[in-house]
Amino acid sequence: MQRLISKAMQRLRGNKNKNEEPQLGPLTDEIRQQINNLNSVCLFLGPYRNLTTLTASVLFLHPQCQVLNHAGGRIYSQSELDFLADYSEEKFINFSHFALVMSQGGERGSYGGSIKLAHAFADHDVMSRVYEERYGNALVKDEVLSLVWKESNLTSNHLRQNNVDIDQLLAGNKKLRFLMPVRNPMDCARSNQRTGIKKYLGEFEEENELAAILERVMDEMAWVIALAQKHPSRFFYYFQNELSQDTLRDMAAFLDVAVDERWLSDAQKVMEITGGYEHSLAIIETYKKEIEKYFSDMPEIKTRFEAFLT
Repeated sequence: MQRLISKAMQRLRGNKNKNEEPQLGPLTDEIRQQINNLNSVCLFLGPYRNLTTLTASVLFLHPQCQVLNHAGGRIYSQSELDFLADYSEEKFINFSHFALVMSQGGERGSYGGSIKLAHAFADHDVMSRVYEERYGNALVKDEVLSLVWKESNLTSNHLRQNNVDIDQLLAGNKKLRFLMPVRNPMDCARSNQRTGIKKYLGEFEEENELAAILERVMDEMAWVIALAQKHPSRFFYYFQNELSQDTLRDMAAFLDVAVDERWLSDAQKVMEITGGYEHSLAIIETYKKEIEKYFSDMPEIKTRFEAFLT
């Protein structure tokens, strides 16, 4: 996999927010074989500000996982890369080629690139240290068996707006997986509002804005969970307050990569999740209503969402 780009591109240098842009290069038979050797290609779904960067960063600590951060604008604007809206095997191969190469450079933010440039990685001393202790400055693994793309809300929107037939998509590609962390939805909504990234959830009136954002967050999560109920081997979600080594083992099995003991140890060092926000009684009541709306007939899942109230 390291032959995809020049040796110079395998080292992170200069501004930690930006790295030299890797060159895509031709889609050779060797690269096609490397893509064919992937066990899984996993796309994040659900709202932004939902522990996606932490989860993707933890996955990048795994010796068989390669992670592309963002870059949705570049991918969905090119029909030859957009295998979701109009699936073909060739588009899937083109996307995988693009993602594998672009995950080795680029920029922090929407332009996208290596997850090492993301805030939860580059600004996290322990995350950076445990990665570099194992991989040095390499931006690509020796053996990539799972390609992960972290562009959750934009991908959810793309699937829903294009009325993609998920059943047909999954039937046509056995490697494809989807993943969603579940952060406390009230915290997720507040963070979307605070950072301005709420625009990916829709347009909101100023009055009762936070409640409306929370409703959209719950709708996104419920949509993914419903798909996971239907396709349990192709969708994976976990709750923030349940994150453990068992979760990581399950995630590795889901992605069809080895349960690497050093990875489990390294991940344990970086998985701390800071405390959430304080919420008004009105927001708590909205949250309770949304739980009842979506999960009244799923008692086990309902209980897991209700755990955020305690």
